[in-house]
Amino acid sequence: MIVVRNVFNLKFGKAKEAKYEKQSREMMTSPEFGDWYQRFTPLVESGSRQIYSVVV
Repeated sequence: MIVVRNVFNLKFGKAKEAKYEKQSREMMTSPEFGDWYQRFTPLVESGSRQIYSVVV
Protein backbone atom coordinates (compact mmCIF):
# COMPACT_ATOMS: atom_id res chain seq x y z
CA MET A 1 0.00 0.00 0.00
CA ILE A 2 1.19 3.53 -0.78
CA VAL A 3 0.42 6.46 1.54
CA VAL A 4 0.81 10.01 0.22
CA ARG A 5 1.03 12.84 2.76
CA ASN A 6 0.78 16.46 1.62
CA VAL A 7 2.38 18.87 4.10
CA PHE A 8 1.70 22.60 3.98
CA ASN A 9 3.50 25.01 6.30
CA LEU A 10 1.23 28.03 6.59
CA LYS A 11 2.41 31.53 7.33
CA PHE A 12 2.06 32.46 11.00
CA GLY A 13 -1.50 33.39 11.96
CA LYS A 14 -3.10 32.25 8.68
CA ALA A 15 -4.55 28.86 9.76
CA LYS A 16 -8.06 30.21 10.34
CA GLU A 17 -8.13 31.64 6.83
CA ALA A 18 -7.02 28.38 5.24
CA LYS A 19 -9.61 25.99 6.77
CA TYR A 20 -7.83 23.24 4.87
CA GLU A 21 -8.57 20.18 7.02
CA LYS A 22 -12.35 20.43 7.07
CA GLN A 23 -12.81 21.26 3.41
CA SER A 24 -10.01 19.48 1.59
CA ARG A 25 -11.80 16.28 0.58
CA GLU A 26 -14.94 17.95 -0.76
CA MET A 27 -13.09 20.80 -2.44
CA MET A 28 -10.59 18.77 -4.44
CA THR A 29 -13.42 17.13 -6.34
CA SER A 30 -15.43 20.29 -6.93
CA PRO A 31 -15.21 22.62 -9.95
CA GLU A 32 -14.44 25.54 -7.60
CA PHE A 33 -11.17 23.95 -6.46
CA GLY A 34 -9.07 26.09 -8.81
CA ASP A 35 -10.52 29.31 -7.39
CA TRP A 36 -9.99 28.14 -3.82
CA TYR A 37 -6.41 27.04 -4.55
CA GLN A 38 -5.59 30.50 -5.92
CA ARG A 39 -6.68 32.00 -2.58
CA PHE A 40 -4.88 29.29 -0.53
CA THR A 41 -1.48 29.58 -2.24
CA PRO A 42 -0.55 33.03 -0.78
CA LEU A 43 -1.07 31.64 2.75
CA VAL A 44 1.51 28.85 2.30
CA GLU A 45 5.10 29.38 3.37
CA SER A 46 6.28 26.03 1.97
CA GLY A 47 5.03 22.53 1.24
CA SER A 48 6.14 19.03 0.45
CA ARG A 49 4.73 15.65 -0.52
CA GLN A 50 5.86 12.59 1.42
CA ILE A 51 5.31 9.15 -0.14
CA TYR A 52 5.54 6.02 1.95
CA SER A 53 5.37 2.31 1.09
CA VAL A 54 3.51 0.53 3.86
CA VAL A 55 4.46 -3.12 4.34
CA VAL A 56 1.64 -5.13 5.86
